[in-house]
Amino acid sequence: MLKKIFILSLFSLTLLNCTKRNSETLVSKENSNSIDSIKVNNNESTIIDNSTPQNSLDYLGIYEGIIPCADCEGIKVTVELKEGNQFIFTSDYLGEKDKSKPTVIEGNYTWNNNGTIITIVQNSTKQSFKVQEDRLVWLDQEGNEITGDISAHYILKKQ
Repeated sequence: MLKKIFILSLFSLTLLNCTKRNSETLVSKENSNSIDSIKVNNNESTIIDNSTPQNSLDYLGIYEGIIPCADCEGIKVTVELKEGNQFIFTSDYLGEKDKSKPTVIEGNYTWNNNGTIITIVQNSTKQSFKVQEDRLVWLDQEGNEITGDISAHYILKKQ
């Protein structure tokens, strides 16, 4: 009889110990940019992910696309993002004989506070891009994505 009471008590203590863990924080610093912590609270979990395109994507490289043009066949745009926040921006008006020479602008780009948008500024030229996996999304002058039927034409794909 004592043996049964002892086993039942041991089982109860084990079960009680398992349910007592209602709040625990586990910290993981794997790539210093991926998941920062996982909080477990009463069988619910929250994952805090502080990754942004700036710190988690391989965004350096060459991006190309042809954006719409009102009085030509399109504008071939090439953006090269280099280390040290440097860029080379090339635009070439297609189908324009008098503008057949590409325009090349070099300089430094800046990131917004969220690490999701880069802006290139050179003289009077200012253009922002939303950085996504293997592509840059051309933004309008207010910093918004271009919507509608032509929105797909404002995406520069990584080469």
